[in-house]
Amino acid sequence: PGRVQPDNGNTGNMSSYLVGLVTKGQWRKPDDPGALVAWGWGVSRLIDKFETDADIDGDKSAVEGHSRYGKATLVTAAYDERVVVAWPSDAGAMGTAMMRRHWGESLEFVASSSGEYHWVNGNILKYAGPLHAGTHMPRKLELLDVDAHSTTSLLAPRAIFVTNGTDT
Repeated sequence: PGRVQPDNGNTGNMSSYLVGLVTKGQWRKPDDPGALVAWGWGVSRLIDKFETDADIDGDKSAVEGHSRYGKATLVTAAYDERVVVAWPSDAGAMGTAMMRRHWGESLEFVASSSGEYHWVNGNILKYAGPLHAGTHMPRKLELLDVDAHSTTSLLAPRAIFVTNGTDT
């Protein structure tokens, strides 16, 4: 995935590689794709290449990834119907874990400049922080139009095997 789009947004990589091609070398706008979409695009191009081999049925592909690559697994399968089995392992926040909650990995951490904001488009930052000034709960993320179950449902009726860890 790093050859398609490096996993680092703090070094100028978001104006180069695949995202840089989309933005024509400019800084990303809030609607521009992040690394997860770029990685999914790369997997789809790999499936294209597999389809040129008579021994491989490209319409029967499976994708697996852990943590950030579990998130990319969901994105890949959502955009490419040739993926008939998806296995997002421990895809966590902004992946298979619900965001509209008040525990665990937070949207503010994942979408922060010191976190993994480069994975997704910038519009996610609209949902970070308290809903009302001076409070912590409720938080803006409760206004999300979609959540993990919405993203996961995009894969229906294909197979998905979700695995996650626990704190116990």
